This record gives sequence, structure tokens and C-alpha cells, in this order.
Amino acid sequence: MPRIIDNIEVSLADDLRAEIARGAVRLDAAIGYFNLRGWRELTDAVDGMPRTGETPKARILIGMARSPHEELRQELTGLGDSTLDNATRNSLRQRSREVLREQLTIGLPTRVDEMALRQLRAQMDSGDVAIKLHLAHRLHAKLYICHRADDRYPRLGYVGSSNLTFAGLGGQGELNVDVPDTDASKKLAEWFEERWLDPCSVDVTSDLLEILDESWARPDLLDPYLVYLKMAYHLSQEARDGLIAYGLPADLRAALLEHQAIAAQFAAGALDRLGGVMIGDVVGLGKTLVAIAVARLRQDAHGGRILVVCPKNLKPMWEGYCDSYDLRYEVVELSMVVKKLPELRGRYSTVVVDESHNLRNRQRKDYQAIKGFIEDNDSKVMLLTATPYNLDFTDVANQLALFVDEEASLGVSPDAAIAEKGMQQHMRRLSCGPDSLASFRRSDFPEDWERLMDRYMVRRTRRSVERSYGVDAFQVISPDGTSDTHSSEVCEVFIDGRASTGWDRLEVEDQGVRVHAQGDESLLAAAKAQASIAGQTSDLSLGSRIVARRCLRVGNSLHLIPHRRAVSVPYEPGPDAAIASDETLDDINRLDLPRYQLIEYLAAGADSRDDLTADEFEAIRSWRDQPQRNINLIGFARTLIYKRLGSSGPAFIETLRRHRLRNDILLFAIQHDWNLPTTSGSIPVEPSSADLDDGASDDELPLELDTRLTDARAAYNKLVENGRVRLLRPSLFTDRLERALRSDNLIINGILERIGRWEQERDTKIDALVKLACDDHGNEKVVVFTEYADTANYIAKAFAERGIEEVEAVTGSSADPTLAARRFSPESNAALGGMPHRGEGPIRVLVSTDVLSEGQNLQDARIVVNYDLPWAVVRMVQRAGRVDRIGQIADEVLVASVLPPGGVEEVIGNHRRIRERLDANAVVFGGGERFFGTEDEVAALREAIYNEDPPEEDNGEIDVVSMAYEIWRTALRDHPGRASAAEALPNVVYSTIAQTSQYNETGVLVHIQTSDELNAFAFAPSSGDLPRAITAREALRLAACEPETPTRQPFDDHHELLEAAFTGPLRFPAAAAEGQIAGVRSRCWNRLRSLLNSNIQHVQGNLLWDPATLDEAVGVLHSRPLLRGAREKIATALKEHSDDNLAALVSELHTHNQLCIPEAAETAQPQIICSMGIMQ
Repeated sequence: MPRIIDNIEVSLADDLRAEIARGAVRLDAAIGYFNLRGWRELTDAVDGMPRTGETPKARILIGMARSPHEELRQELTGLGDSTLDNATRNSLRQRSREVLREQLTIGLPTRVDEMALRQLRAQMDSGDVAIKLHLAHRLHAKLYICHRADDRYPRLGYVGSSNLTFAGLGGQGELNVDVPDTDASKKLAEWFEERWLDPCSVDVTSDLLEILDESWARPDLLDPYLVYLKMAYHLSQEARDGLIAYGLPADLRAALLEHQAIAAQFAAGALDRLGGVMIGDVVGLGKTLVAIAVARLRQDAHGGRILVVCPKNLKPMWEGYCDSYDLRYEVVELSMVVKKLPELRGRYSTVVVDESHNLRNRQRKDYQAIKGFIEDNDSKVMLLTATPYNLDFTDVANQLALFVDEEASLGVSPDAAIAEKGMQQHMRRLSCGPDSLASFRRSDFPEDWERLMDRYMVRRTRRSVERSYGVDAFQVISPDGTSDTHSSEVCEVFIDGRASTGWDRLEVEDQGVRVHAQGDESLLAAAKAQASIAGQTSDLSLGSRIVARRCLRVGNSLHLIPHRRAVSVPYEPGPDAAIASDETLDDINRLDLPRYQLIEYLAAGADSRDDLTADEFEAIRSWRDQPQRNINLIGFARTLIYKRLGSSGPAFIETLRRHRLRNDILLFAIQHDWNLPTTSGSIPVEPSSADLDDGASDDELPLELDTRLTDARAAYNKLVENGRVRLLRPSLFTDRLERALRSDNLIINGILERIGRWEQERDTKIDALVKLACDDHGNEKVVVFTEYADTANYIAKAFAERGIEEVEAVTGSSADPTLAARRFSPESNAALGGMPHRGEGPIRVLVSTDVLSEGQNLQDARIVVNYDLPWAVVRMVQRAGRVDRIGQIADEVLVASVLPPGGVEEVIGNHRRIRERLDANAVVFGGGERFFGTEDEVAALREAIYNEDPPEEDNGEIDVVSMAYEIWRTALRDHPGRASAAEALPNVVYSTIAQTSQYNETGVLVHIQTSDELNAFAFAPSSGDLPRAITAREALRLAACEPETPTRQPFDDHHELLEAAFTGPLRFPAAAAEGQIAGVRSRCWNRLRSLLNSNIQHVQGNLLWDPATLDEAVGVLHSRPLLRGAREKIATALKEHSDDNLAALVSELHTHNQLCIPEAAETAQPQIICSMGIMQ
């Protein structure tokens, strides 16, 4: 009698193993589905079977069963397939291969499964196991036959419902019976043999061997470099999609360097996907052209106009670029947005904010005006800044908040902050999710902000661009200074007839050829140098130089990447030394500055008087409403005095004289019982220097009149006449106001008397600058930066008094700073017209405030001087970037800082002394700027002054998508075979590398991808500590290796550590937030959603697509990820096809179930991409 085997009381696996152990010599199985990992139930048993002749120990025949849903569809539509044609058979074989390959990417790998799969591979490789795919027709059999070497009982059959899977062999209720009857089992064996020998049963053993050899269960160790590239490949998906979907117009393609073109395509994708993007390339890489290219792409695709908001001095530059590239635009100065934005008419689809770090305070009126305009126009936003971070992380959050809703789900969360505080504490009094901008504002962890900025910022450094996009070249410099640059592909250098390489610079001298290499130099006596260019060889003449350079190529031209050298320029003790005494600092600290806290001097009941004028009512109300403003203004004013102290003696003196004059104005009014002029309008929480002018800019105050009383009367009249002040009666204030004003003036008088008359002839700081600009570099252009207009004007005047020509000062009060930039640097401003044809002549020494430190091209010069050190460290970066730019023809850029006798340590000491006094008064630092004094700030200052080219810039400064793309692109260029191998790797693969010296923790790095194709990473320490989430950038650093990096033996518990990470921090990654779609899928969804909305009145659709089908497809597209094949087709269609053709393609893919992954798969856990062991 047959036995029932239902996997409840007896499992089929146990019965098969027992039967094999009783002497079976072969196992045949015909099943509809074969789970490779399920073979572990039988692998040891098959190994124990004797081998008889050439026949395999086990033969497995796999049918091609369809899913129940597919079966039903075939039956109800009459599309059954009693026979299969060759094309269908080939398709089914390929499909079965993909199914078997995909099996190994599902779920978690284990050591037991790995050993069993390797055992299966060995059995197939030795011929013990053979596997065929039956393609004659569909085969749903579930048959197992154990053949014995026993004539009486030659075989035992099993038939029923069990496939060769974990569940089928023992994991769920099944219904199978054994077939011991000799005749019946013989017929089953004949049935099997007939199908095994059928020509349509194809041997797929070699296919499975190949699948196992490329999987995580491979018998050999996987090259770690391939795993590293696989991480980079997946992380760069959005970038690679962007290159397909966003083709640049020919005029832009011809004008942009390769790194600029790629950045534009990246940014265009982010703009469509996220609503905004921050282009944060370091200074000198061409952010403006990138933004122009993105704006053009937006205009061509979506119409509308482009609004550019920028500092005043950059307006002509933006207008020139917009005109050159046929943009419909409006350029508005940042200082004018409150007035002009409400007047703009028309649709502005894109808003560009240049130098967006100026909008780090969301309380300012200009910030609110821009944000309101963006919301009203539903504009996409580009933020341009090389220095997004200045004071704290709120700087970044406020810039992003121009287009990111505070409570919207972003798909990433501040994991470090949440881990430290716990979710409940972190979310306390937070009305939105943990993956919101509001949530990020609660984090002080750099890694959290790094994770957020990787989502919104495109940023590359000079080093990364040079490394990824640069080509080797030689710059041949003639004795007269003219030069030509040639790619190393067409240029070769010879010394005494032999090819010469490996040096940095060669110089032809009387005695021979001087060779500079890696900081060393040597003279090759009597040697001759030659250059061969495109096959034409010629001698290098005396005085010639040839420099090995890295260049960027656009078309047939090369753009040089300059080297930077930083030097300090010390000056001897002079009259400025006496200014910065402790006595002076203490005197400044004693100032009451009553004009900035008038509320403290109001008479009792003044604000409730019924005879208040409109000016008086508004002034008192604003003081009451903004108490923090008064504190900030006092701190800002005091700090401004301190800061000018370190710039120049004249700047400090003029500042004190202005404060005294403004006090005199109020004292004059009080004495004559005239109305007191005070600042008109409200002043923001974070003020600027303009907020301290009491209604007049500095140059409007008549400081050169004969007496202070005359000055006060003239200044009073001027203030009242210009109408920019509020007039308040003196009777509103107590006598304390007059006493405080007189007290401050006495202190100021004392300081000025100690300083005495300032004489530039005795100014040793000016002496040092003159020596640098005229004696050391008298034939070169020099740009000198200072923070203050008084200092700039003083320097220009001092140079003129010393008989030095072609010197000009440029400040915020200059009529047209850009015009001066053109006169100083006409070649690099050729796009703006170069040297003006009319007006004044060229400038050799340009002295400027930071009005020219942002966005200007000044690279006709190679020397930039910091006359004073800006209190915001980022300013030094901006200043150097004016000349240290791609396209600089000089082989070296010189960044000089004029320092007192004690060098940078004296500057730092002075700043610390000032900081101590400010802290003692608990005032707010001026302008939201960072003060040197903390260890990080001191280190940043020392690096900016003393470092030459920064060694190897930290990849942390590059956005992670660009970082991953550069890794991938470099591999494609230098190791194309290995790149192809990495792309072809299935998921779940792993390798192990030895740890580099910069890391001291060992464990397993795990990379997963959610169903929405968003990446997440975790690290599971081998020490047993809890796994933790890490950023994508940190993951790339951990996994970084070279093609020659050796593979190490894996941890014994590699898979257990992977499981700990997968079930711990990666179980519910924030990136899997519902509704988050990205990349090609996001762009496709947005276009088709817009198409459906535009056709709401035309529901009949057209001949290409049906609206009901498309609406269904769009819904599926939003909820489930694209299949790989669909993504590739749609990426191309987004670039090349009309909306109607795109709609037709998506509809067709959806109809044939080729658009998105099945719903059941969509709800599965995130997919393991790969893992990397990191060991000592």
C-alpha cells in the first residue's frame, strides 16, 4: 500500500534521504520548480551514493511552470500553448536562467547555504549531478525516483505536490505518495527517461555552473575592486540616468568643459526630481555656466522665464551669459528683491540664486521675498554657492528651505541624532516625520547633514575634477612669457635626444637644463632640451620653460588647472602696533552705544502718550516687538569697531570718527530741542553694516568740515533732507541718553588722541604691500583684498602718493565694480566685452573689498593678496578663487597674506582677546560671522595662509553621487573589462579587504537598496558591538580599494554580521519612506501626470494611448519600482520622445506586465546589493 508523505508527520526530504541511504544508486527528479538552496536537503545524501559508470548520481528535469495568475490569463484568453516554437523555447531558457540567477539574490545568505551551493557546484562539475530544462511543452510534474541496485525492488517512486524546494521537501503541508509497485515505478521511470532524452530537454548544467560561479556562493574569492565598483555603479544610477535623459544643445555642449556638462545633466535631473538643487562646486570650476546650461534645458523643455537673483556686482555678468545662450530672463540684485519681485509679471519656471550663502538667515526680508516668489510661481530652484556653510548647520537648512517644505518627507533622516537621543526624545514636539527638514534642524552631527546634502547638492572639488577629467599636457613658455599648451598625446620632450618624463618643470639656462621634480631641483650641465609637437621637433631657446600640467579639454582647446602656492608677507612693527593695545580694546568694550538701544532711555510712560506721531509710534512698537534686535545691534556695532581695528589704522580711525559724529548729531538735536533722527524701518535679527548708518551711508556724512559742531549741523540737515530717518522728540527720552552719548564721545576722543595723526609714509604694512606688488612683482597684475572700503581707499591713495600708477580701489559704493574688473582682467572677461573702449585705462593693481570676491573672473592676474584676514574664513576661499581658476595660464597662483611681525599667531591672539571681551558682555557676534579662536577655526586659518595646493582634497567635499560617478567613470576609462564585470555581478556578492591605516574598526559593510531604488548602508562591527547606519560617503571610503588590492579570507561569521545589519539598522531604512520616487521613475511620473492633467477635458486620448490605461500605469509607476528593462527604455524615451510617444510606451509596457516589479515583490524586504568585510 502506498504511504502518504505530507511533510507534517513525515517529510519528503527525510524519506528520500533514508531511501538513498538504503542503497540507492541514482536519484531522478522531474519538478516544475527547482530552488537551488533547497538542494542542501539532499546534497550530503547524493554525495554518499556510489557512482556507477558514466550515469550521474542525480538527474533533475525542470519544467517551466507558470504562476497561477498567468495560467488563468492564458486559459481565459485562449492563448494556451500545447506546443512551443523555437523562439519561445529560447526565450524560456533565458528566462529560466534569470529566475535561477535571481533565486540567489533573494533573502539573506547563510554559511550553511553557501557550503551547500558550493557542494552542488562541485557535484555538477564532477558529473555527479546533471540538470536539464524541458522545453517541449509546459511540465508541472512533481516526481522523484530512487533507483536501487536490487533486481527485486529496482526503484521507489514518489509523486504528489512537492517541488524541489525547502517548502516542498519539508516546510509546508504537501500531499505525496510513494510508489513501491514494480510495474508502476517502472512506468514512471520510462516516462522520466523519455522526457530526459527528448531533444527539447536542454542540458543547463553549464548554465548553473556559471550562475554559481558569479554568485555570492562562488568557490573562489571575489575581487574586492569589483564589489567596490558595484557600490559605485548603484550609487551613481541617478547620474547615469541624467546623462541619458538630459542632452545638451550643441551650443552649450561646445562651450562647456566635460565636468561642467556632466554637472548640468546631474543638476537637471535633481531639479526635476526634487524641485531644487544646490550647485556647490568649489570656486573656479564654472558654476555659472552649469546653471546657465540647466536653465536652458528647463526653458527648452518647460518654457517660462528664468529669474536670477545675485549680488549687485554680478548682474552684468549674468545678463551677458543669459543673452549669449538665448535665455528669457530677469536678473534682480539681491538688495532689490523686496522692491522688484512683486513687480515681475509672467511665469518664472526656474529661479537661480547666486551666492546663496547670503540667504542663510530666514528672518531677513529679502529671504522672505524670494521664498514667497518661488512658492507663488511654483518655480524650480538652483542655489549656487561654493561655501554653503559658515556659522552652523542652520545656514544650510535655511538655504534649502527656500524650496524644501519644513515638514515634507525627504526620504532620509538624521540617524546620528536619533541614535543619540532616541526616537521619542528626538521627535518631541515635532509635528512631522523624522525624515523632514525640521527634524534635521535638531541635529548637530555632521554625518546627518552630509546625508541630507548628498540628496540635494552637486559638488566637486578641483582635485576631483583634475583626477577624473584632466589630461596630461605640457605648457611651453617662451622667454617673453607667451605660452602654448599641448596634450601629451601630441607633445614629447627630449633632453640630449632622449625622451624625458617624470619632472614638474624644466628651465633652459646658460649652464644647461634645470630640472624640478617633486620639490627637488638639479642642473643637467651643458644639456639641451627639445620639444616635439605633432612630429615637429625644435630646440628650446635660452630662458624657455616647459611645465608638466593637467588640463581640461573642451573641443580641441585645453584649459589649464593652476597650482597654488600660499605665502605670508610679514611687516615690521609700525604705528598700527600701538592701536591694538589692551587699553584700546578695553575702551571699546566700555562704550554704551546708546543709539542702538534707545528703548533703554525712554521716559516713563512715553509709549502710552496720546500725542505720539506716526514715526514715534512705529519706532517704539518695533523696539518692543524685536527686543533681540537691540542686543544684536549693539553686538554688531561693537564687533564692527573691533574688526576694523585689525584692517588698518585709517579704517579704525574713520570708524571712531563716524561714531563720534553720529553721537554729535543726537547731542546737537537734544541741545536745540530738535527732533532726533533715528533709523527708518525695521532692522532684522541679523543686521548688516548698512543697518547701522542711521539713515545715511558713511560717505554721506561730511567728515571733512572745519569743526565738529559744523559737521553735526550739516550732517543733521542732510539726514533730515534725505527722508530716510524717523524723527523723534527729545522729550520722549530721559537725561541718561545725553549722558551716555557724551560718555562714549569722551572714550572715543581718548582713543583718537592716543593714536594721533596717521601718516602713511610711516605705515610698515603699506611698505610690505608696496614691496610685494612693485619690487617683487612689478611687471605682474596684483589683486589686493580687504574687508573695508576705508582700507581699500587708503591703500589706493597711499600708492598714488608714492607715485605708483595704474592702481584703483573698488568698493560697494563704486558705480560699476564689474567695469573695473574688465579693466583689470580683460582677457578673462572677454564674454563681457573685455577692455572697455572708452573711459579710463588698464589697472595693474586692483584694490577691492569683498565686493569682487564672489563670482568675478580676475585670472589675468595670478597674484591675490589678503591685506587683512577676513573674520569669516570662507572669504579667503572666495578671494583666492578669483585668480585660482580653471583656465589660469600661469603655472602657479600666488596667495599672499600680509601679517604682523608675530605672524598668524599674533592675528589669532588679537582675535581671541577681542572674543574674550565680547563674551564677557554676552553680546552676539557681528553679522553671523565666525570668529577665529576655536581649534577648528585656527586650523582653517593656518591652512589658508600657509598651505600651498591642499594635498589630496578629502572626498567628503564632493557630493556622493558625483563621487560614485567619478569612481565608475574612472573604471570605465582605465579598466573597462573590470567595469563590465562589476556591472554584470548579481546582487548579494561579497568580498573582504585589509583595512587601511586611517580606520581602526573591523567588521562587515552592508549595502542595500529599497524597492524605490534608494540606497542605504550599515556597518556591523566584528567586535560584537551593535551595527550602525552609515552614510553612502562613509561606505565608499570604507570599501575604497584599487584594482591590485588583494582579497582576504572572509570572516567566519561574515553572513551573521550581514544579517545583524540587515535586521537591525537596515530593517526599515528612512529612505524607504512611502511615496518617495526618484530618478527615471520620478521624471516619467511627473511628465505623464502633467500630460493626464492637461488632457482632463479630452478623455478620449488619441491613437497612441488610452487615458484609462495610462492613468492605471501612472498609478502603478508611483507605487512600485521599474523593472530594469523598462527603466532603460524610458530613460531613452524621456530624452528623445514626445509626451504622447512616452505615454504610448509606458501604456504598452504596463499592459504586458513589463513596467514595474510585481506587487508581491514590491512589498518584499530591501534588496541586498553587496557587502564588504573590513579586517586588519
